Amino acid sequence: ANASAQVGGVKLTAEARSGRELFGEHCAVCHTLGAANAIGKVGPNLDQVRPSKSLVLHTIANGCLPNATAATQNEACLGQGVMPSEVVTGKDAQDVASFVAEAAGH
Repeated sequence: ANASAQVGGVKLTAEARSGRELFGEHCAVCHTLGAANAIGKVGPNLDQVRPSKSLVLHTIANGCLPNATAATQNEACLGQGVMPSEVVTGKDAQDVASFVAEAAGH
């Protein structure tokens, strides 16, 4: 139980612990994030990007398209692939964003 409550010595909040499981189910296939033992190659390496919670929430809500035009600027992304919008929603999206923001780079 203690191992799942921490990442790299950082104690995760309850929200982030829930987000860790959701990340594994919905995000790990595309993204690299050491705290989730994820080694995806399509999306950006979140340990390198270290995105804020607000950026993660924005990307989850809007998805992303490579080479987004000015008309689709909300859908601009950092990776090579295409991410659909609303992969997770509501509290699940909040939990995933908390986990990524707390754990990335640790």
